[in-house]
Amino acid sequence: MSKILPLFKPWVPEWLIKVTMFIVLLPSFILFFLPLSNVTAAAGHYGIEPYDVQYSVVLFYAGYTSFFSLERRFFSYLATKEYFYIITFIQITTSLLCYITNDLEVLLPLRFIQGMAFASLANLSLSIIFNRLKSERSREIGYSVFFGMLICMIPFNNLITADLIDSYNFNTLYKSAVFTFVPCLILLGITMNNVRLNIKFPLYQLDWASFILYGSILSLVGYICVYGQ
Repeated sequence: MSKILPLFKPWVPEWLIKVTMFIVLLPSFILFFLPLSNVTAAAGHYGIEPYDVQYSVVLFYAGYTSFFSLERRFFSYLATKEYFYIITFIQITTSLLCYITNDLEVLLPLRFIQGMAFASLANLSLSIIFNRLKSERSREIGYSVFFGMLICMIPFNNLITADLIDSYNFNTLYKSAVFTFVPCLILLGITMNNVRLNIKFPLYQLDWASFILYGSILSLVGYICVYGQ
């Protein structure tokens, strides 16, 4: 049985901790497949092809996967609450820029950055879930919840965004996504202590080369798979 760290304040009940983790993860899950909520509407708004919309989702996944080679160092350097705030601020900023821009050349790099932030959020949230579960199967349970949510996101996105797409421009979804992060910031500020999950490890000799190489390979493979048809 692993020792449970005092990440949350003593008065916070266990059910509220679970609700907080769900609310923290949900907006980033929504961002993952947001362009696929209505491919035609997205393509029409930005003046791009449906394949470009698909590739924006691929780039999100490429950023998510490739950043794992670097993310652990930032995870070890920053305290938990501080790290949550930084990740959430990045997601809010990139979502706002996705709302403002109409250029595909700007949208695609922003989607990659959102994937990087999602990798940080997922790793931190799963570490907290593992720490809270008093079970030898904590990792299996945590990953089951995480990937189960991931599988459900496309139909969930379609359900909650249908009315917005019918009533407003497609980019309004990104503006709406900005507001979904506000409850996250409030709950984290009220319930969490600024405790570290790991010993602080300084940021030096980061393996940027592996990240750039891996990210480039994934983006290129995704490009071939989407446009090569």
